[in-house]
Amino acid sequence: MESAAEAIRSINPDVGIETLAERLDEAKLERHLADVDLVIDGCDNFQTRHAVNAACVASGTPLVSGAVIRMEGQLAVFRADRPGQPCYHCLFPASEDVAETCSETGILSPLPGIIGSLQALEAIKILSGCGTPSDSKLLVFDATQSSWRSLRIPKDPNCPVCARH
Repeated sequence: MESAAEAIRSINPDVGIETLAERLDEAKLERHLADVDLVIDGCDNFQTRHAVNAACVASGTPLVSGAVIRMEGQLAVFRADRPGQPCYHCLFPASEDVAETCSETGILSPLPGIIGSLQALEAIKILSGCGTPSDSKLLVFDATQSSWRSLRIPKDPNCPVCARH
């Protein structure tokens, strides 16, 4: 993590980078999100994704979420900074089911780069105000066919995370 920060600083010494080598509980997560303009989520488990989503909703911070597994990638943009928008929980309600892990199912190696690049693109669009971000959409990439599907994410009016915000 620190080596990535050093590499970024060598490219642009004016950029501010803070690395965190600690687990963030709900309070710490919310405290850190109060100081940022956007969150890019590449977490590898649903519990963490839901915690990041809840903190983004509470702080009104946009969330660019990406996920990969097997030969599929997903990208979604959640705008907690805009009223009436869905959140991650609206799309993937929390459950007790144990999800498949990458180590069990594998990941086609180019997928993290593809989805990560698109996450960076969405972040740039949101932060710069340039272009049209993919708000409230789930973009699904099928690497077996090199095809994309775009699905509108509806807001759940009874969502326990964002309905009250």
